[in-house]
Amino acid sequence: VSKSSVSTHAQSVLEAAQGRVEHLATALLGEPNRRLSNARTLRFGTNGKLCIQLSGSKEGLWHDFSSGKGGNLIQLIQQEKGLGFKEAVDYCDWLLKQAPMQHQGTTQRRTPDLSEAQERASRLVTVQAFYEKSQPAEDTPAATYLRNERHILGDLPPDVRYLAKGTTFTYNGQTKPLLHDCLASFARDAAGSICAVQITKLTPEGTRAVNKDGYKLNKLIYGNAKGAFVTVQQDATNTGQVFIAEGLETALSIKEAGVDGTIVASLGVHNIKNYKGPESTVTLCADNDGPGAATNKLVKHARDTLIWEGKHVIITRPQIAGQDFNDVLKEQGAQGVRGYVDGAGKSRGWGR
Repeated sequence: VSKSSVSTHAQSVLEAAQGRVEHLATALLGEPNRRLSNARTLRFGTNGKLCIQLSGSKEGLWHDFSSGKGGNLIQLIQQEKGLGFKEAVDYCDWLLKQAPMQHQGTTQRRTPDLSEAQERASRLVTVQAFYEKSQPAEDTPAATYLRNERHILGDLPPDVRYLAKGTTFTYNGQTKPLLHDCLASFARDAAGSICAVQITKLTPEGTRAVNKDGYKLNKLIYGNAKGAFVTVQQDATNTGQVFIAEGLETALSIKEAGVDGTIVASLGVHNIKNYKGPESTVTLCADNDGPGAATNKLVKHARDTLIWEGKHVIITRPQIAGQDFNDVLKEQGAQGVRGYVDGAGKSRGWGR
């Protein structure tokens, strides 16, 4: 990949980070110092030595008063993770895929009358409008994408839908059209209410949309994603078991294996711990991001949280680093995925 392509990708990633700086910062640095933070800036450390701008022309820029260093989010990742430029760009891109889309510039326009509850309600209105304008995925570019690129051959669940290019929506007070055909994955809370939607941008031919340098366009999440999951399969036989995958395509791959029980997608590793379903046994169908990946700690934290809530929790993941269960499906078929599911809880792979 040329330096110019990496630089262009970096600019695209930084633009996509607008409105999601707080999520990225806390995922990277942990909880901020709330006492010293405000609507415009986040402060980290006992004395708030590291400051990150949340809004305005300097949104996403940071400064460490103890060292005098500063820069953009990619440079912060380089400093905190010890990564090279390209690796930091890729890491920021990955973090964005876990981050829900928020009202950009909300902190600038918020007034005392606009409570958090009102803001959440506004997001839900947008998500509900998306649902009403969507249609079943079958016989659309969304189904073509899942069939051809992801090898998902079974029936598609009702909350996996299609939004046509040009569909208008209102978000952050602005009405705009979708610029691509989209796979729309709707997530519901424990009460069954639609709370969020993940948008996957597609071409009219049913392939992932890319930018001019060939990078796939980021998936976006609208609404209130915390505690909301896309249900791929209901527990029709009352097994009392749920399989939780990070991504929709991974969850659909588990469904292809013909397992019994509930199957859901968390739409991000950070959300797994928030599952509130009634099942007593939980199998976390994790991605294999490698032994040193930061996501491993998040998966284990989710496991510990669910165990504390009284669940029996198992973790399974593909043996090959860099793979998820959709990769297994494409390489080994449904039986390959089933082998991991049937072997869950036994000694297989690493990181149990």
